[in-house]
Amino acid sequence: MEDRAAVEDIEFLRSRIEELDSGILRLLGERFAHVRLLGRWNARAEPERDAELRALYLHAAQREGLDPLLVLRVFDAVQEHSRAVLGGEVRRPLTA
Repeated sequence: MEDRAAVEDIEFLRSRIEELDSGILRLLGERFAHVRLLGRWNARAEPERDAELRALYLHAAQREGLDPLLVLRVFDAVQEHSRAVLGGEVRRPLTA
């Protein structure tokens, strides 16, 4: 009986992780929609803003007990994509 409970717990955790990943993707989509809106005003990446956000994310990483290097890698990837969106290098994908 213990093995069945463990399998159910594992399946619950996997399902919850999938839900969280889906939420992360939804939030990224919303973030890039806002980046595209900024692009309409010809906004450009600002190094000062990047540094400000970097500090905020490092503080959040510490608060949440996350590896700061992981958080910075994610932040850097998101910022790189944001700059590409603002520069017109990335177009919104077609929806199915």
